[in-house]
Amino acid sequence: MKYILIMIFAYFVSVSPCNAQEDLHVSVHYTNTPLNRVLADLQNRYALQFSYVDQIVSGQSITLHKKNIPWREALRLICIQTDLHFQRLSSGVIVLFKKTNDPVNDKAEKPPAAVVRGIVIDGHTREGLNLVNITLGGTLRGGVTNDRGEFVLKNIPYGPVALFFRMMGYESDSVIFFANDPVVNIDTLSLKSCVFRGEDILITAKKNPLVVSDEQLRLQPSVIVLDRQQINRKVAILEPDLFRALQTLPGITAPNDFSNELYVRGGTPDQNLISLDRMTVYQPYHLFGIAGIFNTDMIDVVNISTGGFSAQYGNRMSSVIDVRSRSESQRKFAGSGTVSLLSSKLTLDGQINDQWYYLLSGRRTYLDQASVLVKKAGLIPESIPYHFYDFMAKTVYRPSRDHSFGITGFFSNDDFSYQTKDWIEWYFDNPPRLVKLNYALVGKNNFLWGNRILGGYWEFNNQRNWLSRFTVFYSGAVNDLRFDSYYFYNRSAQDSIKHLVDSLNALPKTDNVNVDNRISDLTVRWDSELELNNDHKLLFGFQHSNIRLHYGWENLDQVYELGNRYFQIFFDVPPDSFRYRRSLQDYSFYAEDIWRLGERWIIKPGVRLEHFSGSKSSWAVSPRISVRFDYNEKIALKAATGIYYQSLFSSRERGFAGFLEIPFSTSGMPLQRSAHYIGGLEYFPRTELKVTGEAYFKTFSRLSRNNATTNTSPIWKRGKGHAWGFELTWKKMGQKISWEGYYVLSMVTRSFENKTYFTNCDQRHLISVSGNYNMPKKWILDFRWTASSGRAYRPVNYYTPQISLDPSSGDVNMYWNYISNSVADKLDHLYYYGRMPFYHRLDISLVKTIRYSKWTLKPRLSSVVVTTVR
Repeated sequence: MKYILIMIFAYFVSVSPCNAQEDLHVSVHYTNTPLNRVLADLQNRYALQFSYVDQIVSGQSITLHKKNIPWREALRLICIQTDLHFQRLSSGVIVLFKKTNDPVNDKAEKPPAAVVRGIVIDGHTREGLNLVNITLGGTLRGGVTNDRGEFVLKNIPYGPVALFFRMMGYESDSVIFFANDPVVNIDTLSLKSCVFRGEDILITAKKNPLVVSDEQLRLQPSVIVLDRQQINRKVAILEPDLFRALQTLPGITAPNDFSNELYVRGGTPDQNLISLDRMTVYQPYHLFGIAGIFNTDMIDVVNISTGGFSAQYGNRMSSVIDVRSRSESQRKFAGSGTVSLLSSKLTLDGQINDQWYYLLSGRRTYLDQASVLVKKAGLIPESIPYHFYDFMAKTVYRPSRDHSFGITGFFSNDDFSYQTKDWIEWYFDNPPRLVKLNYALVGKNNFLWGNRILGGYWEFNNQRNWLSRFTVFYSGAVNDLRFDSYYFYNRSAQDSIKHLVDSLNALPKTDNVNVDNRISDLTVRWDSELELNNDHKLLFGFQHSNIRLHYGWENLDQVYELGNRYFQIFFDVPPDSFRYRRSLQDYSFYAEDIWRLGERWIIKPGVRLEHFSGSKSSWAVSPRISVRFDYNEKIALKAATGIYYQSLFSSRERGFAGFLEIPFSTSGMPLQRSAHYIGGLEYFPRTELKVTGEAYFKTFSRLSRNNATTNTSPIWKRGKGHAWGFELTWKKMGQKISWEGYYVLSMVTRSFENKTYFTNCDQRHLISVSGNYNMPKKWILDFRWTASSGRAYRPVNYYTPQISLDPSSGDVNMYWNYISNSVADKLDHLYYYGRMPFYHRLDISLVKTIRYSKWTLKPRLSSVVVTTVR
């Protein structure tokens, strides 16, 4: 009993609270001093209490000379010289222990492993740091942070853990903790910037854009990732625009300099899937296609796939433009605003606390207001009754590390509305005079179009191997056109005039235009990622969409006076009156496996099953596969192939300028189909230089084009097409100048009724060089030079040569036959017979950065030089 009481007393003594002074800094000097004597000295000087077994410290010596360091730093430096680790218990006792390396025990019971998560930020700006190197103490293992400063380290053994953080331009730091839970969240680490003196070095605070950090995107060819800063750095005419920035990428072009519509590797604009936070966006353009609806300040990152894209995406045949908005911030409140010749915009966001994030972003053009002022100054005869605006609101709630909830709302509207008043005049011949009567014809013209998007999601992440996201959204697009007229009399008008006006207004109106086009999409989707082991990650999901097409108009010929040679309204051959109603149910399932074969091979096989109600194909099976082979650290080979189906399509091939497209359904017809074959090489000669080359071949089948229309449905022709090309790209990142260039060789054809021709997507040669130069005094010069051969177009009037031979003299004579537009309309085989001239263009902009304590001002000047050569 006595011994038991002694042991209980000794136990309570050993776990009595420690009185270590956390803020005490002392100087230590040891030279080859035995470890047990070092610990005894530290115990007295720091008022610590150690607990350890004598055998683990015997025979070890310490050499340490440091001034004014805390006890944690002293123990950390001691552990580095030995194979010991320490843990401070809640009672204050510091336990020293040695990790076992007994292979017998390791086989009998494998120690559990943890997942370590954290965030590294800039100590001054409080923004996340990208590509911070993280090393696990005593090993060669580690990782890097992503573009938000976040990192995840897996399979970390239980016990004491030391992490070391290093990044060029910042002071190194470390964190020591004890891992004893499946998921360990360490405190946010703040790195202080520092100045290195020595040889010239390259310092980048953001991620290297030459490297795609997302593993799923990195293994696929034809993938480009742009973040908000890269988009805003692209040369812009009036203000930064996402779709203008995309047109600077290889394989992506536009019909002309005015349009924001995108031709991607021979595909038409309706074959591009455009999404915002995984929500499909229809008609994503302002100003008749000249500007995009996305305010670039609300964008976090955009993932662009120009071909061979994943089985996660369906119902499109050409490309995927996946826009992700901002979802978190390191500040409680931040704001940015822009004033340009096109619009003014304001963005506010912040992290209220660790759980709540908000984002508000709005933009409005002031063309209508500015034109009124210019008209009053006498510079223009009439004001321009047009303006657009867009607004986005988003909130994210994270009650825990495992769950995240978000709601996003987006609204855009274009308004081209005006009213005319023409006073009626009458010519009297006795005596001859022109008299203005007291009544007028009033015309009310309203043209409205826009987008409405509302969605929410729930994301579950167990922080280890399971990620699941459930999304519900509504996406709609509308364009309404109203041309109404009525007669109006002045108050001083005579009774005869009043009776006349009432009679005219009572007559039925046969020339009023009424257009009501609406698209609505209600979608539920579920996406999941399951990491089975280090070699397999399984991706799978489900999607159901209820899509309604509601089109109708009357007396459209009243606004179609220019004819179909120049402007296209809705599709190629619209009738005077039209009514189209469809309700579509789309179901799809997909599954993919990211499969690692050793250290060099990554294979991503997948399949997508799609069912579109009304189409002749009950189920469409879309197999797809991507392969990456890392030959060495500098060279990687990529390849991808897949089958793609599309049930919604637009038919607008002719014309120089397009109005709002409306998609039609393949109801009663086979699904449109495309096949992609892509191969490429990725080469890093140096860290700051990247060279890529890709070749592609695409086939299109079951395409639709309308050449006639009834009052309820267009009449379609069936066709096919091909597209092939080669893209060579090089990118160079530098401290003063960064630039990128590419050359594209491509050819695009279409075939209808056994007639093959080049389309307006066909632009044979294209070369582009763009970049930015950091000038003194915080000036930045952005530039882009583009040269291209002319794209194909459909001539309205043209000449054809005719050659005649005189047998008697042997003279050869050539004549030019003029073909009028009435004949040209009937010659289908001469579609896109003409070629635009050779063209090159230079865009330059200057940006000045002016920083205040909490403000940053960036004035921008832009200019454009365009030259065509015949």
